[in-house]
Amino acid sequence: MIMSAEAIREMSKLAIVRHGDYSFTTDRLTPRGWEQIYNIGEQLKTRLKKNQVAHILTSPEKRAEESARILADILKAPVEEHELLYSDGSHPEDLDEAYKLIQALRSKADLGVVVTHMEYANSLPSFIGEKDLGISHYPREVRKGEAALIDYISKRITYLR
Repeated sequence: MIMSAEAIREMSKLAIVRHGDYSFTTDRLTPRGWEQIYNIGEQLKTRLKKNQVAHILTSPEKRAEESARILADILKAPVEEHELLYSDGSHPEDLDEAYKLIQALRSKADLGVVVTHMEYANSLPSFIGEKDLGISHYPREVRKGEAALIDYISKRITYLR
């Protein structure tokens, strides 16, 4: 029996993307924010081989959702919104639940992408590094329009901007 590519798909890379620069009055990306996310999208696109697919999870906040849509256009990827991925002072992060969302991507995509906010963008790379890769990773600030790229094959975390 021949199995389809989807049946044996296993995510090899995960990008944790912090939304781009945005206007505090409209919560929408600024031209600089669009450029930042476009650049991240182009870098992620180069990491997809022929016939590989990406899948995007995003916070529903305008700035994150807008960032996710830019990435979706570049990567030709579906987008799922999850309230859990919105974090700020009144919405505390839940790393264990976010990790469960990410684990559900493992069989859906070769490249998983999570578009979120400062709190998750700064803490998820270390959390996943320890949990999945068995490495201690010193947290690094992921600024607006940047991404942490987790490579499950080489067991490395790199940063894109």
